[in-house]
Amino acid sequence: METHSTKAKWSTARPRAIAIASALWLAGCGSLATPGPTAGDNSSGLSSLHPAPRAGEPTANSLLLQARLARGVSGGGSPSAGYPGVARFEIADNPNFGDSRFSTWQVARADTDFVVRVLIDGLKSGSTWYWRVHHGGDRANTSTSTTLQARTLRDRDSTQPIRFGVLTCMHRHRFLTDTAAYRDDQVDRHLGFPTFEHLRQLSPNFVCFTGDCVYYDHPRDAPATEPATMRDRWHRQFDTPRSHALLGSTAGYWLKDDHDFRFDDSDLADKKRALPTAQDGLRIFREQCPVSELERPQAPMWRTHRLNRDVQVWLLEGRDHRSPNAMPDGPDKTLWGLEQRAWLKQTLATSDARFRILISPTPLVGPDDARKTDNHTNIGGFQHERDAFLDWAEQQQLIGPAARPGQLLVICGDRHWQYHSVHPLGLHEISCGSTSDGNARRGRSPGDPRSTDPEGLIQQRWAQDKVSGGFVMVEEDPRSQALTVYFMDDHGRELHRIQW
Repeated sequence: METHSTKAKWSTARPRAIAIASALWLAGCGSLATPGPTAGDNSSGLSSLHPAPRAGEPTANSLLLQARLARGVSGGGSPSAGYPGVARFEIADNPNFGDSRFSTWQVARADTDFVVRVLIDGLKSGSTWYWRVHHGGDRANTSTSTTLQARTLRDRDSTQPIRFGVLTCMHRHRFLTDTAAYRDDQVDRHLGFPTFEHLRQLSPNFVCFTGDCVYYDHPRDAPATEPATMRDRWHRQFDTPRSHALLGSTAGYWLKDDHDFRFDDSDLADKKRALPTAQDGLRIFREQCPVSELERPQAPMWRTHRLNRDVQVWLLEGRDHRSPNAMPDGPDKTLWGLEQRAWLKQTLATSDARFRILISPTPLVGPDDARKTDNHTNIGGFQHERDAFLDWAEQQQLIGPAARPGQLLVICGDRHWQYHSVHPLGLHEISCGSTSDGNARRGRSPGDPRSTDPEGLIQQRWAQDKVSGGFVMVEEDPRSQALTVYFMDDHGRELHRIQW
């Protein structure tokens, strides 16, 4: 394994002046590279699409397409009232929409926040697909959105390279109020997170949002505690120019953590009238994110996808089935739930992928703050389940001296600093860090008495020496059988890389 640190821009990036992209968006340009506002020509004057339409859950042969009907043009993180109209999706393998396919008409209803969503299957693998939304008050009076795009996954035996981004902790309030990290320029803040633009420029096959996509519990003096205000968080977060540009150019997988479920370190227990309720948290996430068809609200939130001949990813769920955080740690306490844990072991054991990557909303290695009891690293949290899983993984030769380098690794969200840590049993963990500088912090190091590793047993091979936001990019080329993880800051600069 090789590691490198650098302050130079990643050589494969294609920098573009953000001002140009922003001007195109604000002018209403429908460029494929920088999708514009999705109200289309709005010739009927009936509806627009806000927040940003998006494609989710890409497989080799399907995409889950989503849009929300709204009144008028919003943008810039402003609220938009829903519109009770109709919509259908059009998709083609070319930007001119020759020989295109149409979905059935969908009705935008208030009980699902006027969100419409369709699973499009029968698609060719490893291909770029162009899609748009026809929407309005009725089928005879519709507008057409700008053109969006997404890629299907490659076949499991593909020898083509794969590239994807991972990010987390999108604290909008801190981004808007943090004048120390960003210049006090209202137009620039209006565009949304700079990380979104730098990630888009790297043309990932897909992006994985590992949770805390919104913060219901911030600002503290005005938390979102019921469905209307919870939905408003999603509308404002993903109705900025950079959100439209990123989500209009690539598909995404969406995981949830505590803040976009309920509040900090939240579980399923409704104690002392704590709001939002667990029921609302589960429902609103599935409603706002393209994770399953709207008609399948109980579909499992854990899933695995083969990306090419060498790489398989597992997308884990950490809130739906967890035991109470306050429960004493032991064999009966679980963060994953019994069904997900059994599925994870079975699918890992039967996979023949060279690189098996667990994408988790929370860490398994850390170290983390000693005060917490929320995740697998925490003392009094869920360490027993983690330790039993790692013992099993070592027996399966997925980690430890008998395992191939990089055969099993974790990429986690939740922690607000980037690092590369190695558990004593050999599990490597990558933390993607916070999306913006305003939500980043200095992390806990092995040996810190205030950490979950006061004895310094964890080997931390790299950690940020400067507090900043950012993301990680993962790239694998079967021709060289090399997996590379790039740590990027929120200015698009490469901080460090690891290669197996």
